[in-house]
Amino acid sequence: MPFSVRTLAISWAGIWLLTAAPCGPALAAPPGGPLILTKDVTRFYQIYDSSGAHPTANQLDHSYIDQGSDGLRQFAKLRNVSGATIVDAIKKRPEIYADARRCLTALPAVKRRLTAAFGKLAQLYPEANFAPVTVLVGRGKPIGITNAAGVSIGLEALCAANFMEPDIEDRFVHTIAHDFVLEVSDPVAAAHFLRDLLDFISVRLDEYRSGSAPFPSVRITERLVVDLFPPRMWSGDQPRNPNHVCFAMPRERFEAVAAKLQEQSIPVTKTDEHNFGARGWGHSLYFDGPNGVSIEIRHYSSDRLGQ
Repeated sequence: MPFSVRTLAISWAGIWLLTAAPCGPALAAPPGGPLILTKDVTRFYQIYDSSGAHPTANQLDHSYIDQGSDGLRQFAKLRNVSGATIVDAIKKRPEIYADARRCLTALPAVKRRLTAAFGKLAQLYPEANFAPVTVLVGRGKPIGITNAAGVSIGLEALCAANFMEPDIEDRFVHTIAHDFVLEVSDPVAAAHFLRDLLDFISVRLDEYRSGSAPFPSVRITERLVVDLFPPRMWSGDQPRNPNHVCFAMPRERFEAVAAKLQEQSIPVTKTDEHNFGARGWGHSLYFDGPNGVSIEIRHYSSDRLGQ
């Protein structure tokens, strides 16, 4: 299937209670859990402490960013992070850098919960590759990004985001585990297809067209989005793809999508009225989406998704 799920996890609410519910049998979580890299944080605070909380731009450029992980260097390149911008942020908000280290104590519990979240993603997409999560220190924003290096989280920014979940552990899990990535040849066409047929909401489509955003997304739930990576952001020359994408939904929505397929003359490639999945036996319908992606929609007779 030509959508490539290269990354990440899916939030608890998004995966179980709303649109993108599991269709396949349960699988074990990836052995050892997700890879969470924190060496950039360690290096930053070595420089920070040795300088009396006042590192220079030159120190941060050469001893922190230049010596950092691939995730840090990608983050710096994409989000205007440099020694100078970090020094400026420390001057303006010294308290967030002093306070950020307390959030490191939550990471072991975060990893345990992310292991479970990645396992739930594996239920949907057995061929998914689980990208590393790099925890780093930036210029106070953004909280995090996804890119070719995986997921990058700004420790000081997320730790200071008290307007989000008050519990730090929940905050990390719900920020890291909130989306997945599809590699498509035409992100605009893919966004239109998913929006028009499945009623997903386009996100940053105009910004992508104007060049101010590197990729668009579609929103499935409040906490679940699909990022649509153009070819220049693919991990290789061709997209790496799982077998198919499956979305479980209430029967009424299933029938509405089936009607749209007929109206738009999109061929149904397969139907199965007795198809087994995570919620038992259900009714499935398959069709091809952008890049020839195989999409399955499913409803269960006993499902309470509609409620």
